[in-house]
Amino acid sequence: MDQVLKRYITVTIIVIVAVCSVEFIISDDWLDWLMVGIGMCALYPCLVSGLYMYLEGKGAKSINGIDLSGFSDSELKNYSSFFGFYMAMGSIVLMIGLGVLLNSLIIGIVLMIVSIVIMIGPALMMKERGRKKKFVEKPASHKVMVFLLVSLMAVVPMVVMENSSFNTESVTVDFGTDSFRVKAPMFDHTFEYDKVEMLGCDPDFDKGTRISGYATPTISSGTFKNGQFGSYQLASYTKVDTCIFFEYEGKYYAFNQINDRDTENAYEILKSKVA
Repeated sequence: MDQVLKRYITVTIIVIVAVCSVEFIISDDWLDWLMVGIGMCALYPCLVSGLYMYLEGKGAKSINGIDLSGFSDSELKNYSSFFGFYMAMGSIVLMIGLGVLLNSLIIGIVLMIVSIVIMIGPALMMKERGRKKKFVEKPASHKVMVFLLVSLMAVVPMVVMENSSFNTESVTVDFGTDSFRVKAPMFDHTFEYDKVEMLGCDPDFDKGTRISGYATPTISSGTFKNGQFGSYQLASYTKVDTCIFFEYEGKYYAFNQINDRDTENAYEILKSKVA
């Protein structure tokens, strides 16, 4: 194996172990560990692979789905570096997307789609440009600086956003003049009072089963299914049975607060504004 590649692999392993160890220390939630673990063990190596190709002009043989048979050795270096740059940039966006996924599903998915376009689009659409873009050997100090900077750009935002979303587990309700907003992990909706129908409060609400979304011993939110509404949107404290439910523009929603009393108080406020 190439000695340079061995160094990249060694540093990658060290970074993965260090970040996962720090995450284990700062968080006591297994979901934190899982998501950061996925980001570091599955996505970070992709980022480093892109950096290796970009900085070293090597790794063309690992590129699948693109015919490089007519390329000379120098053109393979050019294209490998070109391909690696977009692979590294896309990996940054992908890791950040993973960091925000459970806090904002739509933004997370959009970022992941964007990352795929960044990684694959230019490489496929600009094959000749990559072939002709001359690879320039960079000094070791430059390579180290780029490696550190790109790693920080991907790892730090991912870890910070991942932990911030989990460490603020709550269901918040803000009552405005004409509308109210309910926010929880993977649930963020604003409702106009005059469009709320079938408003009720059930002290023994059947939350049913989770189809997709967020579920911990503290919070259950996202898309659920029960016998009363079928598929509906829920934002609730897991251990609180009382829930406020209503229909809005043909869809059903339910939420609660940190205890039965606060949920009932929120219901009275909402009922007075809807009425």
